[in-house]
Formats: sequence, structure tokens, C-alpha cells
Amino acid sequence: MHVIDTPDAEALSHLRPLWSGTLVANLRSGEPTSGRGESLIESGLADVVAFGRLFIANPDLPARFALRAPLAQADHDVYYGARLDGYTDLPAFEPDSAKFACSARS
Repeated sequence: MHVIDTPDAEALSHLRPLWSGTLVANLRSGEPTSGRGESLIESGLADVVAFGRLFIANPDLPARFALRAPLAQADHDVYYGARLDGYTDLPAFEPDSAKFACSARS
């Protein structure tokens, strides 16, 4: 089951005891972060975490999470072919700047 959690509904907390199958949490409420996703899995509230919109803006999202690199902001105006640019040509992180961001946060 794929669940979009919203700020005004604790859908995962309510559904997890009722659903024994695979539960996919889509983080739309709050700030979607790797730590938040990991805590949902560790707590048993979700089996998998989806970062849909964040992945559109950051096609290299796992690498950015691993390096604590800054995340690009989503531009909803370019989703799904609204324009010729933006949806499939978003820039990947630059390793040197990602290392800088990682060391700056430490």
C-alpha cells in the first residue's frame, strides 16, 4: 500500500497496525529527509519510503543524501512536459561542492 502522509493526518500510525503487507510512505508533510525516512522504517511504520517530488528535482538523490549535499528545489512549472527544459535535465551535484557542504555541516 502506498500512503501519502499529510500534516493533518497521521495516516501511517493509523494504518500500520491494520496493514500487514508492504507499506510505502510518501513524505509530503514536513521536510522530506533521509533521516526522517530511515526513522519511519526503523520504527516499523513503513517498509519503504518514496521521495517522489524530491527525486524529480534531485535525480541523484541517494548520492546527495549520502554526502549530505544540498538539495535542489523542485520547480513545479517544469513537471511532466510543461516546458522543454527542467524535467530530465536537472543538474547533478558537483562532488567538490558536496564535500564542502558535508564538511560545513559537521
